[in-house]
Amino acid sequence: MTGRDPEDEAPLDDWFAEPEREARHRRREAARMPDAEDWTEEDVGVRDLGGGPWNLTRPEAKVGLAIAGLAVLLLIGLAAGGVFSSGGKKATPPVTAPPTTTQQTSTTPTTPAITVPTKALKPGDKGAQVKLLQKALEALGYLSGTVDGAYGPATEAAVKGFQSIAGLKADGVAGAQTLAALKRATPTGTTSSSASFDAPTSTHAPGDTGAQVVVLQRELSGLGYSVGTIDGTYGSKTVAAVKQFQTANGLSPDGVVGSKTLAALASKATSG
Repeated sequence: MTGRDPEDEAPLDDWFAEPEREARHRRREAARMPDAEDWTEEDVGVRDLGGGPWNLTRPEAKVGLAIAGLAVLLLIGLAAGGVFSSGGKKATPPVTAPPTTTQQTSTTPTTPAITVPTKALKPGDKGAQVKLLQKALEALGYLSGTVDGAYGPATEAAVKGFQSIAGLKADGVAGAQTLAALKRATPTGTTSSSASFDAPTSTHAPGDTGAQVVVLQRELSGLGYSVGTIDGTYGSKTVAAVKQFQTANGLSPDGVVGSKTLAALASKATSG
């Protein structure tokens, strides 16, 4: 006896019985299979994938591989973006300093230099020397005409006006004495804070006129006191300037240039 199912003993030539035998075989196999609740780890194909303390099923392994793949792609993207270049820091553009500006150094305004002619002049003369004479007379307030280099009537009248104030013969000719008086009366062209000026050599009182009054007015103007036009006349503006000078130097403000005021003026003079 071989233990074969009698149903399997059907004649070989009974080929119509083959489907029936297959059906019976499947039923026997199904009867031998355990219920789903009784399946073991071997039945569902559990394998030790890591060799470590965790046993992963196939679905879990697939999820882990997917996460690892995403991590690799992320690292590749970061490397392509330059995150890992230069020590892991993004390169920053160099900081450029703003352009520096050169500040303009303020300078003290200067008084225009007045050059007195070096030779004697008379009406009818023309040229550069006449222009110098006209500019000097214009700076002192005597010439009201045009500086044109022609010694005409306007220039002659200006010379006469200056000569009268300076105590000279009013002949309208710019001789040596007139040119010397012009040189003493005109600005030197230095800065206002260090203007060069003489001090008068004689005392003066309101109403005086002449070249020494011009020297007085020029010094007071150089010291910062307003005398109006330097015209050689000891008028009200010159009196007010003298009083201001006296008060500033501890003197009695009487407006008269006496010996004490004259000495104070001499101590302030910047030229001999």
